[in-house]
Amino acid sequence: MVHHPDQYGQPEKVVVSETEAKQGVETHHMRYVLAFGVIGVMIALFGSYFYYAA
Repeated sequence: MVHHPDQYGQPEKVVVSETEAKQGVETHHMRYVLAFGVIGVMIALFGSYFYYAA
């Protein structure tokens, strides 16, 4: 994207939609990926704690 200055030397304001700014459509599957990832990390940390603490 090329920005051309206006007559006062200021760059023109570029307006894009929310979807264009995100570069895609947001799906609601992301929350499940985050939840399973966090739960997996918690299980791994608790497991390693009990394994090395014993």
